[in-house]
Formats: sequence, C-alpha cells, structure tokens
Amino acid sequence: MTKKQSIISRKELILFEGLTGNSIASLTKDILKTTEKRAEAIRSIPKGKHELSNTVLAWDLMFDRFNSALSVIYLLAYVHPDEEVISGAQKSISTLHKYWNELQMDERIYRAFKQLSRSSKAKQLKPEFARFLAKQIRDFERNGLALPASKREQLTAIKNRISDLSLQFSSNIAAWEDELNVSEDEIKGLPEDYKETRRMDHSSYKIDLSYPSFHPFMKYSRSDEARKKLYIKFKNRVSDVNLPLLRDLLGERKKMAEMLGRKTYASWEIEDKMAGTAHKVWEFEHSLTGKVKPKAQFDLEELIRAKQEYLDSTEEKIINGWESAFYSNIVLKSKYQVDQEEVKEYFELNAVIDGILNISEKLFGVTFKKADKTSTWHPEVIPFTVLKGKNMVGHFYLDMHPREKKYKHAACFSLMNGMRHSKENQLPVAALVCNFPKPTPSRPSLLPHSDVQTLFHEFGHLLHHLFSSTELSAQAGISTAHDFVEVPSQLYENWAWDYQSLSLFASHYKTGEILPQELFSKMLAARNLGSGIHTLQQIFYGQLDMTLHDKFDPDGSVSTTDIVRQLQNSITPFPFLEGTFMEASFDHLTGYAAGYYGYLWSKVFAEDIFSLFRLEGILSPETGKKLKETILSCGSTMDENDMLGSFLEREPDEKAFLESLGI
Repeated sequence: MTKKQSIISRKELILFEGLTGNSIASLTKDILKTTEKRAEAIRSIPKGKHELSNTVLAWDLMFDRFNSALSVIYLLAYVHPDEEVISGAQKSISTLHKYWNELQMDERIYRAFKQLSRSSKAKQLKPEFARFLAKQIRDFERNGLALPASKREQLTAIKNRISDLSLQFSSNIAAWEDELNVSEDEIKGLPEDYKETRRMDHSSYKIDLSYPSFHPFMKYSRSDEARKKLYIKFKNRVSDVNLPLLRDLLGERKKMAEMLGRKTYASWEIEDKMAGTAHKVWEFEHSLTGKVKPKAQFDLEELIRAKQEYLDSTEEKIINGWESAFYSNIVLKSKYQVDQEEVKEYFELNAVIDGILNISEKLFGVTFKKADKTSTWHPEVIPFTVLKGKNMVGHFYLDMHPREKKYKHAACFSLMNGMRHSKENQLPVAALVCNFPKPTPSRPSLLPHSDVQTLFHEFGHLLHHLFSSTELSAQAGISTAHDFVEVPSQLYENWAWDYQSLSLFASHYKTGEILPQELFSKMLAARNLGSGIHTLQQIFYGQLDMTLHDKFDPDGSVSTTDIVRQLQNSITPFPFLEGTFMEASFDHLTGYAAGYYGYLWSKVFAEDIFSLFRLEGILSPETGKKLKETILSCGSTMDENDMLGSFLEREPDEKAFLESLGI
C-alpha cells in the first residue's frame, strides 16, 4: 500500500490488502484532519445562515466519513491475522474515540444546530430531517453541554477514560488464548471429526475455548471432571486482568452519570431507548421472570431425572453449570429421539449459506452474487454483492471460521452506512464474523442446528443494514434505539425452524437427501426443551448488567462477583461455582452497557412480527416487502413503535413471544 492510498475507497470498497500499522496510523491522521476541516466549516457559518445543506447534511457527511473509517479499523482490531495491524487498529480506535468525545462537547457546533432549529427553515424540514435535528440537539445536551466549561473538560476526561477501559476490556477477551489437554478417556463421547482436528498424539487432545471447541465438549464428553475443568477455564477467561478493569469502568460510568445529573448510568443510558426509564426495564425483567419460572422448573426436573437415571442414583437433586448441556442432550435423545450428530449431517455450511441467500431472495426480491477480485483481510473471507434487478443494493463479507487472534463470537460489523444525500448514493457495506467448525480432511463443515440459528440471526442484522434506504448516514440501518436493534435478527431465527424454508437447503452432505419430515418433527417437538432455563439465563445476564449499572457501588465492599453469585443463585437453577468470574469475559458490558435487556425486549416484538408470516406464508414476498418497507429500510427515521404499528396494523403484544417459549 502506498502512502497516498487509503483503506476506504468509495469505488473499490475497502482496500484490506497490504495493511500495516503505519497505514492505519496514516488513515487515522487523514480522517482526523478531514473531520476537523468539516467541523470547522459548520462552526464558521454566520448566524442566520444555517440551513439543511450546510448544517445537517454537512454534519452527516462528516459523521459518515469518520464513522466509516472507525468501523473498518474496529473490524481490523478483531479479525486481522497480523499482530501489528491489530495493535495499530487498537491505538487508532482509542484516538478516534477521544476525538469524537470532544466533538460531542463542541459548543459552537451545538449552537449551529440550535440556531437552525429556531429558524423558519426548520419548520420546512422533512419529518426525518426534523427528527434528526432534534435528536442531535438532545445528544449534545445529554453529553454535557449544559455543564460549565470547567466541568465539561472533566467530563471529557472521564469519557476518554471510559473509551480506553472499554477497548482494553474487549481487546483482552478477543486476544485471550487458553486450552485444556484431555486424555482419550476424557474425550469419550465426542464425534470423530471433533477429535480429528484436536488430536495432539495417539492418546491426548487439545481443547481450546472457542465456541466450536467448548460447546460440543460440554454437550458430549462423558467425563464430568473434564467438563468441569473446561467450564472453569471458560468462566475464568481474562479474570486476572479484566476484573480490576471492570470495576474501574463501572466507576467512571457512575461518575459520568452523576456529572450529567442522573442517579445512575442506567438512568442516563436508557432514557433515549424504547423503555425510557430504568424502572420500566426492571418491571419488564421481574414480570418476565415470574412468567418463565414455572417452565424453567419443569426443564430443571427433566434434567434432574436424566441425571438420576444416568448415574443410577435418586440422590441427585442438583444440576451444575457444566452438566446442563450434557444432560439436556441425553433428554433430547431419549425423550425426543433427536441425535444432534445426525441432525448436523443435513446442515453443511455452504449449503446453509446458499439457503439463507435463497430465502432472502424469495422474501425481498434481491439477488446475491459472489464478488470477484475484491480485497479481503484473510483468504477465507468471501465477499458478496447484493442486487435489485441490475442495481446494486450493497456489499458484505463472510468470515466464517475460527483462527488465532480472531473475535471469538458471532457478530455483524457495519462498515459503511447507506446514504443518499451526497453527490453519489453510497451503498451499505457490512461483515458477518462467525466461528463455525472448519472442514476436516474427511468431512465438510457441518453445523449443529443451534449454529444454523445463529447464522440466521446474524444475517437478520445484515439485512437490516443492507436494506436501509435513508438519506442520512446517521439514520441508516441499525441506528435504531438499542432495545429495538435485535428485532430483525431474532425475527430471522424463525426461518431456521420452518420446514418449508429448511427443505430449500437442508440436505444430507453425502446423499443429498432432504431433511426428513419425521426428523424435523422431532426437532420441532424438542424446540422448547430448556426454553425456560435459557430465558432465565438471559434474564440473569440482563439483571447482572442492570444491577452493575443501576444498583452497584464500585467503591463499596460488594464485588462484581458477589453480584454474580447472588443473581445466579436467585434467578437461574444452576448454583454459582466459587472461584469463577464470568463477568470478566462478559463482553456485552461494553457495547451493550445497561442494554442487555434489549435481547428479550426485542424478542417480544420479533415473535409478534413473525406471527404475521405464519398467517401470510413463511416465504410470502408480499409480507417480506412489507417488512422491508416498514422496518428494515427505515433505520431511525421514525419512532420504533410507529414502525411496529405500520407492520402489525395493531398494537404489539407478548402472546406470540410466550407461545414461542412453550408457555
């Protein structure tokens, strides 16, 4: 890469090849210079001369270019194989976050927006522009512009500290590497393809902590002791470095909220979400807990009976965290006659990807094509182009398998937002980053059905980003309220549970036989196995997040682990294991701070939306078009409740959600 080249290229997408730490530093320097030049142009507008083009559109163009650079660099920090690039990206993220923190406190730009809002021109703005203008002013005020200048400097320093701590917390998790060496006896129960890729010698195996390694081992290993050892390692990831970071992070957030006149960080964070107040979130969490606990008790009794039968002992009354997946799998096989190893033979990764693309084409009238000669960050990455007729809709990348230094979970990374007010329409670009099993010499990549559901989930996020048709970049795609952003993703999971959609792609990797209706019926009958326990686990995560940001004193004598212990023992059926510190690797405490409740909050709406697809047809292009036009394309141009009303043509309710859990 030459010094004059930029990573971001509007015509050639993103130039990933030849990256170095120096090229990222150069891009960072350039984007800071360009952003400051654009910011100064807004600051310099004479009083009375503010209008849509020189204020709102100018700010949005500035935001878009800055955000695109930051988003690409953020991706590189989590997926690039080169340590120098990762380190350079992390330094750049810190620098860019601090600059943005300063812009959010820029009084002259704030005054520019205020002056436009008070002018006669503001009354002529289209509703989505007026909404953006009001939100931008509110964001400036929420970020501290009502404070005296001396306090603002202090607040900016706190925000910078929060940015650094958050980045370090997440980076530590992403970089963590550990494994458990197990014997032939300890790996008994695992399938041969799993053992094949983890064999060290004729009698020992190395089990790392990535999802494709951890979850199958917890499900199939007959060694209770080995499962417990791996469970402890998994729960203690980065605990030595992240526990003190977390306390510091919570302390800085508390300081920030108090400086802004809020009692807690949760109060500040939630006030511009759908929920509106922390009190409403707590009401939602407690109400849902009461509705779910009877189903969870039923689930627990099933597991206990399975354990008693397996161990031939009626004395067993407890299920531990490292036992739940193992005994759940036994129930799945004995009660429902579902063998997950048999099931995954019908879900070869490439076929699943083709199936999701096919379903999306039928629903939304688009086509997907692999892109040739497109720069990527790793040879395994597959680029795609999305078309509507002959017109391009957007671009995306698939990065499907685990590797060293790569992000450990599954996520959709937004790289460039769609935007329609600049000289040329800008198309959206995103990346799906997952960690599905790699092919072996003897078998292709075969996905457990839970991984199929995960891929549908992340593709729902991707469609939300790609189908955005907003004029403003800042209102594009997943810019909705954070407790609405999981609606499209959780909605799309349902297509992984419908035989009509599965029959389009679920075929045996050897014989080509379509997933038998009889086997699917068994899978469907078992769908709500453990649904109560799973939902309580989600409630536990949500209440842990809320407690740490709404009721926890970082300077007090109670530790974050004390909070985990109390909540896990009171909410979930699995007793807390002393000596574990799961909060240290709970990555959602950064990006979803005081927002984890949004998963279940969004799922209520997702299931309600899906109830219309059940009525109109799972592959109905008319219903797909309606979803695209009323929700997926709207970004944050309108209130989320209005989007739901437009699609449902009624008020949303939780009936379909509770039914989906078997309640």
